[in-house]
Amino acid sequence: MTLRRARQLAVDQRKTYLVTFNTGGAPAVPDNITLNILNAGAVGPLISTTTLPPDVQFLQVAVGSTPDNFGTGAFPIDFNVNNGPGGSNVIYFKPDGGAYDNIGRINNGVVYISRVGEFGTSRAVTLYGLSGRLRGWKLYKNQTAGTWQWTQI
Repeated sequence: MTLRRARQLAVDQRKTYLVTFNTGGAPAVPDNITLNILNAGAVGPLISTTTLPPDVQFLQVAVGSTPDNFGTGAFPIDFNVNNGPGGSNVIYFKPDGGAYDNIGRINNGVVYISRVGEFGTSRAVTLYGLSGRLRGWKLYKNQTAGTWQWTQI
């Protein structure tokens, strides 16, 4: 996964790496994730691009946020939730392993991925900015309650 790779590269190489989540307007242009290195504070060369399959998008379904409670569940890409309204699509991983926003503040957040209209395909990744820790989530239907819930994977 691009987030894990960016964090590990930042720690190993003692440099800052930028991860950007791009909504492409699927299906014509699939959503993607780019990874760049920063050189003297400026965006440097592209390291990699991860393109989502054409039928998968950054998409939040109407069931609320993950149990980590980052964001409101209103944005499919929702970083920088502790520094304002959220909705940011960029993360800077620094040599200490932490995730930060564009002005150096701790950057917690979440990204949701799903197929349109298929709740059971929904996944989410939450990011704890201070440590750079990632948690994966999937949406499942609780048969007893008849409701959709996030569970850690």
